Amino acid sequence: MNLLEASRVLFDSIRTFAVLLTSLGVALVRGLGSYLVPRFQESIGAMLFLLGGLLLLWSLVNLLATLFQAVSFALLTVRLYERVGGGQAAEAPAVSVAAPVEAVVARLSSRAVFGVLLIAAAVCGGIGYYLLQRVKIDREVISIGHRGAAGRVPENTLAAVDAAIEDGADLVEIDVQETRDGRVVVIHDSDFMKLAGVGTKIWDASYDEARVIDIGS
Repeated sequence: MNLLEASRVLFDSIRTFAVLLTSLGVALVRGLGSYLVPRFQESIGAMLFLLGGLLLLWSLVNLLATLFQAVSFALLTVRLYERVGGGQAAEAPAVSVAAPVEAVVARLSSRAVFGVLLIAAAVCGGIGYYLLQRVKIDREVISIGHRGAAGRVPENTLAAVDAAIEDGADLVEIDVQETRDGRVVVIHDSDFMKLAGVGTKIWDASYDEARVIDIGS
């Protein structure tokens, strides 16, 4: 493998690693969000700060991935130039504003940078809190159990209705359909595949045939 081929492999490896790092960041933020968000649903303020923190974490991971890719590409390009160009390094032209900029950067300590970020976070948090206080909810929020408590028991069943009441739902939504012999039953789908693995259509079954299908007893 010659030098150019090796460099191409390294370029591809750097790009792949950056993509993997970004993907891991997205997976991390999604996992934390799935775990933490349900625990802060009772407070809009806490939810706001939580979502802001997750967004900040995601932005930080993307920044690290971008920095890694940019720095790695730059270093690899310089090394490749030095090898191919016979070791003659190019000299950057002098810029008149370089000295003042370097002086300012040198005076910035990590403590100062952290302090600036902390102040910025406090200001953003204060603005967010102020805006939240101005939000007015004129109507009472009503909790409706969709098909009962379908997240933990079979939907559209008496057990689902009882579980929704236990969970504090104000209302319970159900679906009704008609059997072959004209009896009204509580079911959403056209068949029993999702609940019992039975493909019988509800309008093709009689009431007695439908009531004996086991949907999770």
